[in-house]
Amino acid sequence: MGRYGALVLTVLGLAVSARTTLAAESVVTGRVEEGSSRARPLYLRTVLEELGFLGMQTAWYWAHAHGSNQGESFQTRFLGDEDLVLDDDRFRAGGVGHPIAGTGYYLIARGNGFGVIGSALATVLASATWQFFSEWNEKVATNDLLVTPAAGWVIGEASYQVGQYFLDRGPGLIDCVGAVLFSPIAAMNDARACRLGENQKYHRGDQRRWHRFDLEVGSQRSVFGAGQMVSQLELAADARITSHRFYQRPGAGNNLAGPGQWTTLETSWLIGNDAEQGAQFHADSIAVGQYRRHYRESPDNGLPDGWGSLLALGSSFNYGSRAIPVRWDRVMSVGLVGPMFELTASESPFELRVRAAAYYGFAQVTSLAYPQVASTLSNEVIQTVLREQGYYYAQAFLPSAEMEARYGQFQLKLMGRAGEFWSINADHIHQETFTDTFKLRDARLFTAAAVAFRPFCGPIRVVLEYANSFWSSSLLGKTVTEREQTVGGSIVLGL
Repeated sequence: MGRYGALVLTVLGLAVSARTTLAAESVVTGRVEEGSSRARPLYLRTVLEELGFLGMQTAWYWAHAHGSNQGESFQTRFLGDEDLVLDDDRFRAGGVGHPIAGTGYYLIARGNGFGVIGSALATVLASATWQFFSEWNEKVATNDLLVTPAAGWVIGEASYQVGQYFLDRGPGLIDCVGAVLFSPIAAMNDARACRLGENQKYHRGDQRRWHRFDLEVGSQRSVFGAGQMVSQLELAADARITSHRFYQRPGAGNNLAGPGQWTTLETSWLIGNDAEQGAQFHADSIAVGQYRRHYRESPDNGLPDGWGSLLALGSSFNYGSRAIPVRWDRVMSVGLVGPMFELTASESPFELRVRAAAYYGFAQVTSLAYPQVASTLSNEVIQTVLREQGYYYAQAFLPSAEMEARYGQFQLKLMGRAGEFWSINADHIHQETFTDTFKLRDARLFTAAAVAFRPFCGPIRVVLEYANSFWSSSLLGKTVTEREQTVGGSIVLGL
């Protein structure tokens, strides 16, 4: 059928899905939110805003004279696969720029009343429009066609859920800022959150969003494998939203969990020697799942005692950069699909929360081993992106797990997050000129344990943490490893 036929089917699918998404998601949630912008998708405004956003990106693109990966012709571009390649852009273009663009596409559709499915398809269509038309002088990048919508829906839905929390809670200054920051299109379409000093005239049905927001500032000291010691300031912010209406509610039963009803946004920065030493960003969201619960009524109107569990399929996005002795390490990964499990249990004053996930995905990975063997490859024609940018495209396996236990004012947290990456050796730009398509393999592992104390059971937590990080990179029989051990303390404000 070719890519032209696939593009036509995408357009038709978007039109059909946009009209059925609201009804389908109403079955999952059991209601349509009264007064919600989702009640009536705004088709024309969505198209105009998407085109406006694409137009701004296109103007910037052509003003900066991009376009070295020349395509063949419009005929092969739409009907063949000769122009479909892994490109050789800079890391930040595919690892940062396209995820941000995808988030913008998604939030435009979501904020104009589309559901998760319709918004995701709008993101696919906008991404394809960019690749096939805005960058018409370049070969179509499969990595961008994949990363833009995949990262866009995960980050976009998590951000939208945080914005909706503030929008539902308004009006007020904090609510206005939160809604506009995390869900700008929805906030503009429903300006109640910014009507400062006014009372809401109605509520959004029986919508309930369990949330946990943490703001953290701390200091840590790291020791690397060679004995190098680094002191750093850490700043972090986490947000978790669960919008399932039965989440931790008294009663028992099994309920379908819909797309976006469990979401997470996490970010952190490391600052040392008056400069950034690292940054981390994580987002995840479920697509579909099953939630089971068995809770008893609480006599004091607090958290009911009992348990609940979620088994779901979901997606994730991760971006990490870190200055380590070997070199500056950067990894961007999109967890395309995988299982996610959550267990919550409480028997006052004890609470337990366990989460685990494992995703198969796509990644851009800095090769730590490449600089060690680069001199031996000076006469070889290899991947341009590896030689000039130092990273490669990879398949990824992305497991993670964490456990939190709280007893009264004390809390224990254990967590681990890993990544196993192996290179994709086909369909690169200039693939036919390579004299060697050697395999690359990398691994990243982070584990941590933390204990916390909440004075007077208030919103402040005093935290002590120990963490261990491990990097491994292999290329042409050369393996490079690095280790980091970290101890630190921080103050966390929970909202």
